[in-house]
Amino acid sequence: MYCDLHIDNHVPFGDALLEHDNVAVPFAPSSTIIRAAIINSVIALAIASLAEKGITPPVFLSGNVDGADEHNEQLMKKHKELFS
Repeated sequence: MYCDLHIDNHVPFGDALLEHDNVAVPFAPSSTIIRAAIINSVIALAIASLAEKGITPPVFLSGNVDGADEHNEQLMKKHKELFS
């Protein structure tokens, strides 16, 4: 394996959680939702770590939040080199 960090999501081999007598193959993959939860947890820990060090992390707001457009536009301008 060629990576700096390996995170085991404990998904069973084949990535399917359910079986049914009338279905020939296992179904209901679990890796997508588990992977999303793991990634969001890592991001949350990184943000908390930066905040503990007095660094304001550049966090985008959901478009559903009042003021998100302005906030996110400011971040895009400040970090435009990352979005080219």
